[in-house]
Amino acid sequence: MKTLLFNMSESKKRAKQVEDDFKKKMVELYRQLTEGLSNILLGEKIPLDVINSETGDIIIPANRKITKTLLRRLAGAYDRIEIDPSPTRNKIDEIIGSFKRKFDDLQMQHNEEHEHAEACGSPSLNALNALMQHNEDEAMERRAHQIVKRLAQQLDMREQELHLREIQLKIKARRLRFTLDKLFGLPRATDLKEVMRYLKEMKLEIKVREIEIRSRELDLLERELDIRDRELKLQAHELEVKQASKALQHEERERKEHQEREWH
Repeated sequence: MKTLLFNMSESKKRAKQVEDDFKKKMVELYRQLTEGLSNILLGEKIPLDVINSETGDIIIPANRKITKTLLRRLAGAYDRIEIDPSPTRNKIDEIIGSFKRKFDDLQMQHNEEHEHAEACGSPSLNALNALMQHNEDEAMERRAHQIVKRLAQQLDMREQELHLREIQLKIKARRLRFTLDKLFGLPRATDLKEVMRYLKEMKLEIKVREIEIRSRELDLLERELDIRDRELKLQAHELEVKQASKALQHEERERKEHQEREWH
């Protein structure tokens, strides 16, 4: 029994070493895939959402500048990517396709090494089964319960997020309709598409009014300039009248002086 337990301990060590090596190789493959994706996507923006087909989460939002973090998330879900047909999808599929065989080969190698480690640590399969049988069912049941519980929690959180998002959108829609009702007299039951159409029409109408106001301002400016021009002409005419009056007064003084000299 001690020999069996020792062999089991050695088997667990070898299995742990296999798992550690497998994780390191997977991390390196993910890093290489991230670099490959960075060559065409880093710093770019794509017009489509990249979605995790398994969870429904958005990996890369549309029109969002792509960072290294987003590319790591994309590489981590390389076999669960959903994106509408486009040239960008073709590029992504091409790069991921060149790595998919490497991931499959690494997984196959890991499975073989794991089976070999377990086989080397089991001198007698029947003896091992006899030793582990009384705990096997209970362990499997606990593991299944944990998996189900974790999945249920994830689904519940996802449902709560969607419900909260729906409530937020409804609140925003109500506030918008209430505002439109206050400002423009639109009924609160108006469809959002109709609201957007109405806002566009209002925007065009405001633009036309601005042009009309600008035209009126130009007309007023022309009138002011015309009035100013008339005032200047009037001032010039008054100046000419004053000068003519001075000239007449001067002539009148000279005429009187001439008469006085003749009398003397």
